[in-house]
Amino acid sequence: MSKGQKINDQLKTHLGVFLLVVVFVGLGIFLLGEEKTEIKISGPKVESEIFKEDEEDGEYEEAETKEVQEEGININTASAKELESLPGIGEVLSQRIVDYRDTFGDFKSIDELKNVDGIGEKKFFDIEDLVVVE
Repeated sequence: MSKGQKINDQLKTHLGVFLLVVVFVGLGIFLLGEEKTEIKISGPKVESEIFKEDEEDGEYEEAETKEVQEEGININTASAKELESLPGIGEVLSQRIVDYRDTFGDFKSIDELKNVDGIGEKKFFDIEDLVVVE
């Protein structure tokens, strides 16, 4: 066997091993689900009616009607309790948002939430589509 033929055979062997590794790594990533896609869906502005049952006759009557905004919670007007409805925002963090707003004035953009102690990139990512500045 000539020297050129040996090199050719070695290249074929190494290329074959390399391709197998690429296929198995790709298959592993696919099976383990390392690549994740997040889809956020927002709905239209709706009217939601809340009914309460009349204790005497068991019939339902309208208790209140509230409007649900498509845009989200306005962080310049929301109370601490309203802010708690956001994912990952509890009593302490919602109060920090209100305190920040009271100290520095209205938020100019939702990005300003990152200045509030306790709101990092991940928490901001979780709520950015749920809040607005008006």
